[in-house]
Amino acid sequence: HDTARLRRLIGAASEIAELAYSEPDDIEKALNDAESKVFSVSESQVGDNSEKVQILLGQALEKLEERAEKGDAITGVPTGFADLDRILLGLQPGTLNIVGARPAMGKSAFALNIAVHAAQATNQAVLFFSLEMGKAELTQRILSSEASVDGNVLRMGRPSQDDWSKIGRAVARLDIPLIIDDSAGTTVGQIRAKARRTYSREGGLALIVIDYLQLMGGDGRPENRQLEVSDISRKLKLLAREFNVPVLALSQLSRQLEQRTDKHPTLSDLRESGALEQDADVVMFLYRGEIYEADPNLKGLAEVNVSKHRAGPLGQARLVWQANFTRFDNMAHDQVFDDAIGE
Repeated sequence: HDTARLRRLIGAASEIAELAYSEPDDIEKALNDAESKVFSVSESQVGDNSEKVQILLGQALEKLEERAEKGDAITGVPTGFADLDRILLGLQPGTLNIVGARPAMGKSAFALNIAVHAAQATNQAVLFFSLEMGKAELTQRILSSEASVDGNVLRMGRPSQDDWSKIGRAVARLDIPLIIDDSAGTTVGQIRAKARRTYSREGGLALIVIDYLQLMGGDGRPENRQLEVSDISRKLKLLAREFNVPVLALSQLSRQLEQRTDKHPTLSDLRESGALEQDADVVMFLYRGEIYEADPNLKGLAEVNVSKHRAGPLGQARLVWQANFTRFDNMAHDQVFDDAIGE
């Protein structure tokens, strides 16, 4: 077995040398291809991916028995939002999950809340690619959210003694494998290379988060942005399959929905490409009525509407938005939503 791997390594080294000569102008692509070749040897997963259905059924039954014994319905990476996890059973391995929202709905906070919870719950690496906000601002948001200390207090550098205690406890809880990358214009190729390195270094990977899709760079020179987004979408789906982890990608929505009376997003509002809807296993929309209506009863209420779910039901998760902590929370079960919105 080791001899075969050594032969593959020698073959890969030869191919890498050839790459360096044949692509001297595109060093980024050459490095990515080289890393990919070495990674495939180290994983030793070269070969046939086909399996007889009897074997696959056996594996499916084993998983079913395991879940039945555990009594835990969540089969994927938990989001931390109970209503959402009831619909999705967690973010599933190998899936592309799109979160769409108009600006100011809190989609970055939503993704960050999920990333922190996923790292805490799985104790496996979570990669968060922030193409909009810098690492320092994200870290401050994480601290505010986890410590329940007002973000403005942290920004102004005026925490009280009680705040300092909360911050100390939060820092201890945040000893988690969450890795933040704030490189601008990141491409899928670069995400793939970083995911490979993280997978090897950390011994696994639980989740990849991208904030947000329209800020990503393309790997090639496409004819137009719509084709580029289609290409990014397809490659993100392949990335999820390759690493067998969920990819959570945020997406801006078309501003045309602002012209409608009902401003709840629909699948047709996904911006720049129908490929997003087609490639995604899950599409969910984040919506806060208070952005559009002055009704005080809507203050702090949020909805996550699952509008596409390839493997299961559609539905709505109801959350509480705490702006001072830039945090979404589960709605307490004794908190009657219908009463809250005055029905």
